[in-house]
Amino acid sequence: MINKNNITFTTKGGDYNSWALDQMLLYVRNGIEQKTKWKYVESIQFADIVIFGWFTGYIENKFLLNKRQVIICLLENDTEKVYHDLFQKGLNHKIDLWLTQSTKEKNKLTKKGFKAFVMPYSQKFNNLSSQKTLFKKDYLKSLRTFKSKSNKKLIVSIQRDSSFINNKWVQKEQKNPSYLVNLYKESLKQNLPIMLVLTGIRRHWIINELDKNKLPYIFVGQKPDIKDDYLRKIPREIIREITKECDFGIVTSSWEGGPLCIIESLEVKKLTFSTDVGFSKDLLHRDLILEGNLKRDIEAIKKIINSESKISDLLDKSLKKYSKFKTLDLDFIIKKIFLLTREKSNNFLKQYLINKIFILDKFLSSIENFLRRFLCFLNKL
Repeated sequence: MINKNNITFTTKGGDYNSWALDQMLLYVRNGIEQKTKWKYVESIQFADIVIFGWFTGYIENKFLLNKRQVIICLLENDTEKVYHDLFQKGLNHKIDLWLTQSTKEKNKLTKKGFKAFVMPYSQKFNNLSSQKTLFKKDYLKSLRTFKSKSNKKLIVSIQRDSSFINNKWVQKEQKNPSYLVNLYKESLKQNLPIMLVLTGIRRHWIINELDKNKLPYIFVGQKPDIKDDYLRKIPREIIREITKECDFGIVTSSWEGGPLCIIESLEVKKLTFSTDVGFSKDLLHRDLILEGNLKRDIEAIKKIINSESKISDLLDKSLKKYSKFKTLDLDFIIKKIFLLTREKSNNFLKQYLINKIFILDKFLSSIENFLRRFLCFLNKL
């Protein structure tokens, strides 16, 4: 019989750069640590439970796994758009549990007979979501300067919109930036008091379109040139501060897993206008959901931005939805993981031993990461 408190777990297969997948894994880790006494370890070899940030992460690390471990995988995107082959071809049979970003995706999987729960979005205020960041440049200066001279509402778009295909930057189909440009253009024609704010990486396509159409905007950070600016990512804490400085966020994607920028806006008490993707309906009041129809969407935005009482009411209702949603399935997840661990109860390591050999844990983790990167390199040859 396994001791309930002697369970070990690890999180792997994220972005390895503190971006969206790593943030999601951090949310899950926080949730588990806040609800249990389970021990977090670095090495897969010392873990009873291994949680992957996406299916690709599982594929990259599966040679390190053993049959006694509980394998959990996050689904970071729309299953029908991105993972249809995964569930049709039975490539997933070694995954014990799936964690989705939204109730929509959870329901899709449970209807197909898979064990699925909505992942927790648990904050821990001494980690990535609130760490102190040195502002090497004043990212907020342009926003504050604009606000001191204008009463227009700042609407920020954070998500990348561009892909580099055939030696040129084109719009990323998933993010649907053309609708954002059309929505903004028509809003200005109707004299809506708004200013579009852009930040983040791979914004090449939308910047070119806005410049071509002579539409005003504020770019926060370093504007991209022809080269890929992926390595110039703005730290999440600065993204948080930019969102806080603006009045609204906006998402016009065609499909999503989340996106996390909706959660990040609610964390700083700001609303986001979003198409019906990912967990938007789980978190936002229905009045904030864009239909994809220019006339109706502009009318909806107009009613909200011109009414402080409406903004306050929608924020209160959206925050209440978020409060219920962020740990919606956490207790069920913990219980299910424990039962799965008990079924595979041949635990090869106990917690007291982990505490004594934590140096070996980190060493093995570094070896695992090297092997994963080496195999990925070989597969690309």
